[in-house]
Amino acid sequence: MIKYKVVIADDEREIFGRLEKFLNCTDDFEIVGSAGNGYDAYHLVETLQPDILITDIIMPFISGIELVKMVKENYPLVKTAIVSGANNFEYTKESMDLNVVGYLTKPVDKEAVNKLLDKIRKVFASQEQAFKIDNLRKKYESSVENAIENVLAINMLGGLKKSSYEQLSEFGFSFENKTYALAFVTPYKNEINKPKFKENYHLIKHIAQDILIKHFEVRVVMFEDGIVFVLLDNLGNFSQKISSAFYEIIKIIERKLKTELLVSISKEYVDFTRFHDAYLDTQNIIFSERLVDFGNIILSSDVIEDDVDKLYMLESDILEIEKCIRMGSKEEMQKLFDSLEEKLFSSKKHLSQEYLCINLSNVFIKYARDCNVIITDIVSSNLYTEFMEFKSSGKLFKHFIKLVGIVQQKSVESKITNSEKILKDAVEYIEENYQKSELSLEMVCYKIGVSISYLSMLFKKKKDINFIKYLINYRMEMAKKLLRETDLKVIEVSIKCGYSNVYYFSHSFKKHTNMTAGEYRAHENN
Repeated sequence: MIKYKVVIADDEREIFGRLEKFLNCTDDFEIVGSAGNGYDAYHLVETLQPDILITDIIMPFISGIELVKMVKENYPLVKTAIVSGANNFEYTKESMDLNVVGYLTKPVDKEAVNKLLDKIRKVFASQEQAFKIDNLRKKYESSVENAIENVLAINMLGGLKKSSYEQLSEFGFSFENKTYALAFVTPYKNEINKPKFKENYHLIKHIAQDILIKHFEVRVVMFEDGIVFVLLDNLGNFSQKISSAFYEIIKIIERKLKTELLVSISKEYVDFTRFHDAYLDTQNIIFSERLVDFGNIILSSDVIEDDVDKLYMLESDILEIEKCIRMGSKEEMQKLFDSLEEKLFSSKKHLSQEYLCINLSNVFIKYARDCNVIITDIVSSNLYTEFMEFKSSGKLFKHFIKLVGIVQQKSVESKITNSEKILKDAVEYIEENYQKSELSLEMVCYKIGVSISYLSMLFKKKKDINFIKYLINYRMEMAKKLLRETDLKVIEVSIKCGYSNVYYFSHSFKKHTNMTAGEYRAHENN
């Protein structure tokens, strides 16, 4: 049986005792903590993550109303109930606006408590049932979509399976009697637009999808460096419709999200076994665009000549290189390239230098981009041109390994410098705004543009303390300074240090210094 965890906040031991007695008679409610003031009650909610908080309205430090507001804001899954005296009508009216589960009027009796518990049971049962139904529906829909996306992604990357076509048909997705093309969407002028592209990654997908489904049957595959749209049609004028749709998408994204897109569009295919070739089309377009600026929308026919005799580097080879430069040692990279050299250049039909340099350029650019390293900081000229100057593949591979080492070093230096700057900015913002009672981790993260989890990690790792404790410690140090150097009243010191509730401030100050504010001032002035 599910046991619902309960925290009780009440400074009257008699009320607590009656609640404890009635709850102990049930099989599905368990008191996991109790507190005699609002401050300690909130700490218990933070620590124990209960299912239910039952709180008196009138309490020291933080009132029950304030406590419920704080819990609703930060722990919205916790259900709250109010205990109030018969003459506390105004407080009870205010608590109604907080959408609490129920009320108990003093003196608390068993019948009233049982009614409240029944109401809470129904709320949880209703939520659990709704969650199950909604969750099952979402799971089914997402599982089908994910399955289709996974099959398409595997085939794009060269892992063609004979059963793929049948798998897609079972999921209600078919290529039969349809022409298809792939459109790869990535940032235009990557070094400028990448941050905005990453920030709006999913929004770009949804905006584009909403426009494309007016003209095509659409499926989307999300990769780390771009979004692939699989477009199917059987009505003709395929290329013209694709160009027109993506022109609209590019303009909307540019206007609304302030970022430019590059769209590479493959040739048109009817055979699903050529799905990998369609993906290679889009990637070779991207490589070519980096050599010559073709604009925002590039069709395969604009840049790729049909040359069936050329030997292409397999996607599995490229993936192996990408994996090795991320996880392998210098020696392991050299060993991999030695085996590739033998494989790619031992036959009469060998890989052309042009395609080798294009593939290596793409791998390196993608790796440097993922490491947030700017290419022009490493190579003085065009990367492809630099690679083409090597007449020996062995020397080219050695140079490639050397460049990877430089990227790795710069990435480490950048991460250290960047994390230090972020932490410095956060600390400066705290020092400038500690007087604001609403100051929070979320506010600091929003202002300096980082995620909550990352900033939390930096405080823990670099300062060996969490954000909340750092903020409290800083406020307490400022409070001590004001008490030493001014004649301000304690309530005035409290407000200047970001505490709207003087009782909460006093409680925190004594906990921090083992003295009341008055005792501290007297001690320092002696």
